[in-house]
Amino acid sequence: MPGGGTVSDSLWQKCLDEEVTPRFPKGLTVLDASGQYLYENGKRAKEHTKIVILLYKQTDTRNSELIAQVINRYKELFRQESVLRITNRVTAKFQ
Repeated sequence: MPGGGTVSDSLWQKCLDEEVTPRFPKGLTVLDASGQYLYENGKRAKEHTKIVILLYKQTDTRNSELIAQVINRYKELFRQESVLRITNRVTAKFQ
């Protein structure tokens, strides 16, 4: 976060519980990772990060809007310049 702060585990859990899970109640996966980010001001930050994996049918166009809402809310809550979003087509099946 700007000024060197970090998103604590409890703040992340609150965001997950209040922002992500209500929009995607069928399930998701969260992975812990380490990342780097180059701010617009040229400073580089190394930080702990979360990777949220969502599987959904591409035909349900509402999901893209819900993901954008989560991203915007996260940026707002934690004063982030950006959030990385990667979209891939996959074949997945629970067995």
